[in-house]
Amino acid sequence: MLMNPSKVIFLSTLIFSSIFAISASSWWTAWMGLEINLLSFIPLISNSKNPIVTEASIKYFLIQSIASSTLLFFVIMNFNTLFFPSTHMKFILLTLFLKMGAAPLHFWFPEVNDKLDWENSFILLTWQKLAPSILATYCAYLGALIYIFFLSSIMIGAIGGMNQTSLRKILAFSSINHLGWMIMALSIENSLWIFYFITYSIINFMIIFTMKSNNFYFLNQLYSENKDIMTNINLAMSFLSLGGLPPLLGFLPKWLIIQSLINLNMTFILIPAVMLTILTLYFYLRIMFSIFTLSSMETKWKLNPAKSQSPQLPFLLITLNISGLALSSLFILFTNL
Repeated sequence: MLMNPSKVIFLSTLIFSSIFAISASSWWTAWMGLEINLLSFIPLISNSKNPIVTEASIKYFLIQSIASSTLLFFVIMNFNTLFFPSTHMKFILLTLFLKMGAAPLHFWFPEVNDKLDWENSFILLTWQKLAPSILATYCAYLGALIYIFFLSSIMIGAIGGMNQTSLRKILAFSSINHLGWMIMALSIENSLWIFYFITYSIINFMIIFTMKSNNFYFLNQLYSENKDIMTNINLAMSFLSLGGLPPLLGFLPKWLIIQSLINLNMTFILIPAVMLTILTLYFYLRIMFSIFTLSSMETKWKLNPAKSQSPQLPFLLITLNISGLALSSLFILFTNL
């Protein structure tokens, strides 16, 4: 991607458009930022030589256009103001959740992500959620609506990823599950959402970097005997961290949200959320056990030869996963003193 000058320009526009949207003083300028973001991401994921990728870009464009049109309709009704009536705010929130791919408005997200390459998949899973999430904080906290999207995203993300063999679809349903926790973090405190988003992005980068380096796209490719033991351990630790298993790094943001919900006496919504999260941990554990116990001497097909990587890199990623929880906990402890 970085070797293509046009891709670099569109990537720069993608980044600055998101910053433009979240720093907007009105919904009109926020809508403009979201539209520039959309028009920057479409050329990044389009590929005239691959009809499957073209199909994904068309689906993404149509869904985002529907959400943007709905948002523009309410912007025109409430021109040049950041605060809408409560009824309008509900529809604004729905359009933002549709842009993020939160359940039950998730129907497009796994299919689109499954057809992208790993670089664009990482952008869709992380950066493309930034602007809509922050804009959602401008809406009034509509309790019932937040709880519906919180529980439905966790449930769909947990159940949908159980029977998948595509690694990109697994990460897509995992993203829907984590998006539910992010939505709840937004309703509690913005700094909590920022910490969750950064931690989730780091763990996703660990996984996607390893997948990209080895050209892994499906589960059966993880069973190849060509991988070294450090790559196996790195993948296992990263997936378990993504599932929120203590004492790995991914457990800390969920731990903070669980503690916040307990302090707010919201155990009625916390208990089903934790039980559904255990389902996601199940298919992460299934992947981990399969990596170590299953092996195949058959040559797995690959689109391109795997790129060589430094043997120290998997060790550094493993160390970050294991020690991240302790280091982050100490940081939070000292900052609260």
